[in-house]
Amino acid sequence: MAYLTLSRPKLQANFDHLAHLSSGRGIDWDITTRLLCGNKLFLNEVIRTPIKRC
Repeated sequence: MAYLTLSRPKLQANFDHLAHLSSGRGIDWDITTRLLCGNKLFLNEVIRTPIKRC
């Protein structure tokens, strides 16, 4: 059976990387959580991870 493990530090690193790539280029990005299928534990983990806008 497949399983998914979320890591707040890894989410943060990914969000920071996206912010860095889009910084100064007029690129907007957002988070899609469809894969999480409404799982409250996972959604809360994503919500609690701060997104730094550059």
